[in-house]
Amino acid sequence: MALTAFNFTSRIVRDVAVRQPKDGVYAYTVNFKMAVARCKEFLCDPDMTGGTVMLEIGRNTVPIRPGRKDERNFRAKGFGWFAYRIAA
Repeated sequence: MALTAFNFTSRIVRDVAVRQPKDGVYAYTVNFKMAVARCKEFLCDPDMTGGTVMLEIGRNTVPIRPGRKDERNFRAKGFGWFAYRIAA
């Protein structure tokens, strides 16, 4: 189900028109996290139309910042011990 939802959202995002500012510093793209939330609302609300959901997704944008990198902190997770004892 998660793969189907991801593919559905990706397809919608590809067709959304994002307004680019004429004098802006950055180009903008759709915020995918908010697009997933809007698609979920669309699937749950029978009164919402496809045009409405595309407009809502187009309003949630984030700037594309070239050359931006941040190292991710990966730590090995240990085993979670059980917090109970078995009584004999």
